[in-house]
Amino acid sequence: MPSSDGASGMAGGRGTALLVIDMQNAFFEDDKLAGVRRSLIDACNGLSVEYRQAVVAQAVAEALLA
Repeated sequence: MPSSDGASGMAGGRGTALLVIDMQNAFFEDDKLAGVRRSLIDACNGLSVEYRQAVVAQAVAEALLA
């Protein structure tokens, strides 16, 4: 959801971002990575949810202080 300054998903448009890179199927072709695939995906998904919640909380706090 874009903010008023056009920054997508960033409270106040400060440039904070969470990047998850190269989580494609080929990443898990390695046997060691294949063994932890589910836990790694779950961890990335959990981090993404927590990040979004933190961004919303920060935006709410900034709005209340404005």
